[in-house]
Amino acid sequence: MPSAIEEKDATREVLAEYCFALDGGRYDDMAALFTEDGAWDTAFGAATGRAAIAGQARDIRLRAGDNRPRAVHLDQHRHRAGECDGGRAGRGALEPDRRAE
Repeated sequence: MPSAIEEKDATREVLAEYCFALDGGRYDDMAALFTEDGAWDTAFGAATGRAAIAGQARDIRLRAGDNRPRAVHLDQHRHRAGECDGGRAGRGALEPDRRAE
């Protein structure tokens, strides 16, 4: 059974991958993090199922066009993670290990 720290680390890794995929326009990769019948509900719309989630994310980006603001999902979540452990997480706490890529 994983420890609480291992569970938190695993959650941070999934959250980081979600943010990197969403901000990088890799919608199929982002949607793959959901269960097959997972639901994604945003201020811009909702979708259920991986294919629909990926399509909804693509549609949101297309509707925003070139005038969309810079994506900052990872920065927002890094800040929250820093708050959760007294600010000790610091920069890069949510960045997945990409050496194997």
